[in-house]
Amino acid sequence: MEKTIVGVYSERYKGGPVLETDMGIIYLINLEKSEFEGKTLLVTGTITQDKDNVVGPYKPGEPISQGWEAPRLVMVVTKFELVK
Repeated sequence: MEKTIVGVYSERYKGGPVLETDMGIIYLINLEKSEFEGKTLLVTGTITQDKDNVVGPYKPGEPISQGWEAPRLVMVVTKFELVK
């Protein structure tokens, strides 16, 4: 599914550069664009579920003891543009 997200680019997180959005932070893995620090960006990409992180099936109603056990969403960026 293709999705566009607007956020502020930041490199201050240990995990690498992120896009700070009203939904939280989105990690931009393997992306080095330090000239965008503090700028508002439009990021478009295809969202897929990363099933490699699933250790066991999740049972509704049960707590997830380790965050890494849950499947996560991964966005493959197809477009990256400066808004302001």
